[in-house]
Amino acid sequence: MIKIMSFLVSFCLLNSCYSLSSFYTPYVDTRNLNDVTLLTPNTEPEILLSNNLKDDFHEILSNHYYCIGCTSFNGPKKSKRNITRIIRRQCKATGATLAIYSVNYTHNGVGASYYLHTKPKKYYGLVYLYGNDNSNSNSYTTNYTTRLKKHNAYVYTVPKYDYIIYYFVKFTSKSKLSFGIEYTNLTAKMRQKYKRNNGIFVKVVYKGTPAFSKNILIGDIIIKINNQNINNVNDINKMLNQLNSGDILEIVLERDYKIQTIKLRLN
Repeated sequence: MIKIMSFLVSFCLLNSCYSLSSFYTPYVDTRNLNDVTLLTPNTEPEILLSNNLKDDFHEILSNHYYCIGCTSFNGPKKSKRNITRIIRRQCKATGATLAIYSVNYTHNGVGASYYLHTKPKKYYGLVYLYGNDNSNSNSYTTNYTTRLKKHNAYVYTVPKYDYIIYYFVKFTSKSKLSFGIEYTNLTAKMRQKYKRNNGIFVKVVYKGTPAFSKNILIGDIIIKINNQNINNVNDINKMLNQLNSGDILEIVLERDYKIQTIKLRLN
């Protein structure tokens, strides 16, 4: 009984409901974002469990969402009700209207619970009773009980899981949808992979935009627009700031190590 109670206490402590705020990494401060829809006190966030986090992450972004932060930790498996409750708490703290999470088994954690165990034990022996002059004595057999103290340990295993949670807000900025892509500079790893140093990497294509309708894809590398070289993010930002709705772009990009040309009209 002592072993069972000790295990239950340890298991309950490991699975207690705690805040995720200490594990949260913000990507952006929502107070500095314009043209976004934040969670209001009277609304509830949408919380989704994903079996393919990478694909679902990009799918959410393509539906005109920003990722504002991430939570990751390793611990015992939580019930769906429990994890949903603590994700909802983090959404309300950050203003996220949507959260997506994954749960993946990693290993078994080992723990030990120590307790003091006392066990009664009987002893048998002779007891001698002597007279006043020690000349007469009587003896008889009796028994007595003592308690031995012993420290015992109960060793147990607890399955551990990786939890990864992303938080999103939806944006309403029309300027971001005029072209319809998010992009970044080539990293050192990308330059080695694609064997080129110039260009910008397409990381998001928004649905319902010119880029989406003309089949620009995640992973494309844009190297020219209207016969001007695009070496980095500064180059494309400068060019897009000079363009207006209705302007036509001739885009040269690399996909699967092949050069393609695409024409589109800005919204």
